[in-house]
Amino acid sequence: MAQINLAAKTFLLSLTLLALFAQGLPAFATKLSPAITRELKLLFGDTVKIRLDGSVETKSGDLYLPVFPGGFNTKTAALKLLQIAPSKAQPEAIVFEGGLCFIKVVRKAGHGGLVPLSSFDDKLKKLILTLKFAPDLIVPENFSLASQYKPLVTDQAITIEAEKAHSEHNSAGRVHHKSTGGVYITSSASGSIILVDNKSLKKAIEFPTEGTPLGMTLVGEKLYIADQSKSRLLIIDTAAREFMSHQIDLGPGSAPKAVAALPNGHLLYVSESGQGLIDCIETETGKVLVRTKVPPGPSRLAMTPNGNHLLVLNAPTGQVSFISTMNQRLLGSLNVGTAPQFVVISPDSRLAYISCKSSNHVTIVDVVKRLPVGQIKCGNGPTGLAVNHDGSRLFVACAKDNTIEEFDTTSRNKVKDFKLPLDVDFPGGIALEPSGKKLIITSAATDTIGVLEFESEKVSLVSIGRKSNDIIYVSAH
Repeated sequence: MAQINLAAKTFLLSLTLLALFAQGLPAFATKLSPAITRELKLLFGDTVKIRLDGSVETKSGDLYLPVFPGGFNTKTAALKLLQIAPSKAQPEAIVFEGGLCFIKVVRKAGHGGLVPLSSFDDKLKKLILTLKFAPDLIVPENFSLASQYKPLVTDQAITIEAEKAHSEHNSAGRVHHKSTGGVYITSSASGSIILVDNKSLKKAIEFPTEGTPLGMTLVGEKLYIADQSKSRLLIIDTAAREFMSHQIDLGPGSAPKAVAALPNGHLLYVSESGQGLIDCIETETGKVLVRTKVPPGPSRLAMTPNGNHLLVLNAPTGQVSFISTMNQRLLGSLNVGTAPQFVVISPDSRLAYISCKSSNHVTIVDVVKRLPVGQIKCGNGPTGLAVNHDGSRLFVACAKDNTIEEFDTTSRNKVKDFKLPLDVDFPGGIALEPSGKKLIITSAATDTIGVLEFESEKVSLVSIGRKSNDIIYVSAH
């Protein structure tokens, strides 16, 4: 029996090694060959430390992270040092034969990152962007990467600094300032999208779809709406306040429920609830580039503000799934509670808040570590969520209690409880308006939405003539 177990363990280890090589990355890329170690000691002195992940730490405390070409074997490579940039006296990048490179970590005010890519000549830049971090890289504390270095990352838990968006994007109740403005609301029961004027707070336009519109996202002046029954994405020009002449058609039976976008707007993500897939779509062409398999019944989506991760709610299994936007791979899934409904992410991209309708709590998840870090006990039937601009407050719609609860995200204590009128019964999606002074609330049971003014604690009513689901606030340009 012991021999059988040993053989099984050996077989599994072999599979692991083969999987690592199949990814084009070095297996256990930590132990540097004697030749590489010798060259590094000649450069930095015998006191230089080679860490377990192959990183190099000098006597003065400087740290250099290794990046590798595909298939590189650090244990046997006997390669010469080719280049030190900008100079041996001030090394910021160390390049070996075969493409192995060590890049210096720079720190400022306790925050770490790599030397700016602009510091290197075009040839070295081109080389660096073909390399990858090792799978077992030990990420330094408080470390992040400029967006130019994004190609180096595979599955490491590294924050990528958000690049400046070419167009502004709104998802999961977050407000951005582009276009004519207004509050867009989906009504799956009536098959309509309703626009409420953000100044008069009166119903302005109703867009019939002959389908089942649900989740929405904004890219520039274009609003993308998931139409579940028609397996398509509809597009509204928010400046002209009309449907675009084209749409994005998905596969039969895809039943899309939600859509999200990268902060720069280049890629869209759509949850195919009927197929258990997440589509990655090129925004410019409308072409599906990749489909990622996730647990059954993917529904609402949330993109981290830095654009690194897409979070997917899987209501039938009570899970949230994590997809890397760097390679569109499923990183893992996590149990969060019964019937997860909505998800919002803190402005710093670190924490996700997930309302679990049948568990009567909000699960707090560390996005980078993909681990639960706490729960907020709330009222009955939590649905819609919103966070304020600095992440200090979380607002929770409790459908069965017909209330909005406000929580301090640091202490996780309830701050206030706002009772809603019966005209806004069974609240669903919620969104903060730009000033943060008002909260707009949909209703799954009535044809009226509510506008909660925090200072007066009063709720104004706006009749839209339809039951409502999701909501998105588009600020005037």
